[in-house]
Amino acid sequence: MSFDPTKTYRSVLDIDGNIFAYQSGWYYDRYGNRFLTLPVNKEGYAPPTDVEITPAFLGDTLIINSDATEAGADWKYTIARPTSGMTSDQTLTLPTTGGIAARTQDKLSAFAATTSAELAGVISDETGSGALVFATSPVLATPKSTTTIGVGNATPAATGAGMTFPATQSASSDANTLDDYEEGTWTPIISGGTTAGTGTYVTQTGLYTKIGNVVHIQGYISISAHDGTGDMFIADLPFVAFSTTNTFASATIGYLHNCSLSANNYATAYVVPTTNAIALVQSPVGGGASTAIPVDSAFAIMFSATYRTN
Repeated sequence: MSFDPTKTYRSVLDIDGNIFAYQSGWYYDRYGNRFLTLPVNKEGYAPPTDVEITPAFLGDTLIINSDATEAGADWKYTIARPTSGMTSDQTLTLPTTGGIAARTQDKLSAFAATTSAELAGVISDETGSGALVFATSPVLATPKSTTTIGVGNATPAATGAGMTFPATQSASSDANTLDDYEEGTWTPIISGGTTAGTGTYVTQTGLYTKIGNVVHIQGYISISAHDGTGDMFIADLPFVAFSTTNTFASATIGYLHNCSLSANNYATAYVVPTTNAIALVQSPVGGGASTAIPVDSAFAIMFSATYRTN
């Protein structure tokens, strides 16, 4: 048989102006030649760079020998509108070396932006809510950069690795929000309650860490002379203590050397509310009223305390 345009065939192909009819597993050209697969680079037939498929051919298998492609050229398949559901002809471009079709090396880059809800229709463990779905035991990599945390309009400084808070605290009203972290050094001094006085210091060291409104301090003072009078205080704490009725923060004395106490007394200390000072106190060994330790002119003390600030 040969192709007869006046007859109806199961499928008809137009390849660069060369007409083929498909019937009973064979392709027939207008000259009566019969082919099991479409001819490739034979005289009179151009390589099928453009193939137009009529509606009658949809649903059948189109067989095109891969040798028909030109190096680097795209094959373009124009599918004529088969139903009323399509508003226009649709063109699919299938590249051999590049272009818009997804390949193993391109992965998802060939597709348009996709929402989580759209992914939920094709990925079994996607929730559609935008939430991440992890494996049973995910392995998280160590962060490579700084995470900056601020409250309100605060702009934190991004330095080093880890979480960085603003240099100036921007406190949150939410009691469950961590809004500040700070650590550093401070210089403790001895001060008299009547006359603050001035000391001659051999050693003055202090460290602090502030997490939210909780401050932890430690320090070491050694003096060789002091002209203050009255009750003795360790002053210039890095933050003022919070004031709440009947709420006090205790200080710990780890070492006290050469300090004059009343006979049979031992030293204790506490952070004075609404101030940035520690009061030094002595108490009788056998029990009794506590009294303040007066300013001493030459002694050494090591101490620490944890207290709440505003």
